[in-house]
Parts: sequence; structure tokens; C-alpha cells
Amino acid sequence: MPINHMKRCNLPDRVLIVADLHLDLWLASGRDPFAALDPDDLSQLDALIIVGDLSDKPKVRWPHALDHIAKYVDPRKTWIVPGNHDYYHHTLDGDERLASICYEKGVNFAQKRVIVVGETRYLCCTLWTNFALEGAAEFGMNDAAKRMNDYRYIRMAKSGYGRIRPLDTARVHSDC
Repeated sequence: MPINHMKRCNLPDRVLIVADLHLDLWLASGRDPFAALDPDDLSQLDALIIVGDLSDKPKVRWPHALDHIAKYVDPRKTWIVPGNHDYYHHTLDGDERLASICYEKGVNFAQKRVIVVGETRYLCCTLWTNFALEGAAEFGMNDAAKRMNDYRYIRMAKSGYGRIRPLDTARVHSDC
């Protein structure tokens, strides 16, 4: 069969998965991680999945970050799964607001969703810890509360906007 009559078959889907992007920090330093990528490759993506840490202060910074990404990738092909930093200066129980920001920008919010691209399924959720490693949950929770910034910078709306506790993230973990 002549090469110009060949059908496209069994070609892999083009999915770029990016974790811990922290786009706010890149842009604040005058650098753009997407600028280093081939524009043709980005335009041919079937999906861009950002899994965690697009930026902190999402109510302020996500709209700008999503506008920036839209310069490179069709927003309809972009999926956001929040990470712990995406809840900094926000609330652990504030996914509705994060979803709304995505919706306003034409981007997909993928918290507790299944994304299907071609024949591949991606199971998406922010996976917090249950602190049960080696049966030392109480020690882990106490240590995390003292040392991790998550328990200083993330709030819980339904408890009066107080700081989250390790028990809160353990509950979210069990809900994924």
C-alpha cells in the first residue's frame, strides 16, 4: 500500500502530565516553563493534565495561570487536579470555588473525576495521607501538625475558617 494511503491506527494519545507546576513562582521570576516546549507539540496534545500545585492563592492566581496556559494549550483539553499548595490561602472544603474558576476559563476541573483520553483512563483526586504508615497514625498526625505548612496555610470553611488539622486531611483521603 502506498504510504499516502495508510490509515492512522494505534497511535498513542498525546497527553502531557505535569505535576508540581507552581506556575506563579515561574512567572514571578520572569520564566515560562511552557516557552521551552515545541508549540507544534503543544497544539497537538489530546490533553494537558496538571496534577497538583498549579499555584497557591487560587482565587487570585489561578485565573492568571489558566489564561497563561491557554496561550499554549486549548483550555478544553486542559484538566486541573489540585494539590496541597492549591489549597494554600484557600479552604480544604472549597473545591466548588476551584471548579468555578476552571469553568470560567473553559478549563476542566478533575477533582474526583475520571478522564478518558482514547482508551486510557486517568483517575484523579488530591491524595492526602491517612497517616496510617506502620500503624503510627497518632504520631504522624502530631508531627505533621507541628511541621507541615499545610496546617498553617489551609483553612476549613465549615469550621469557621480555622486552620485544618491532620484529621481533616485524613478524612479527605478516605473520601477519594
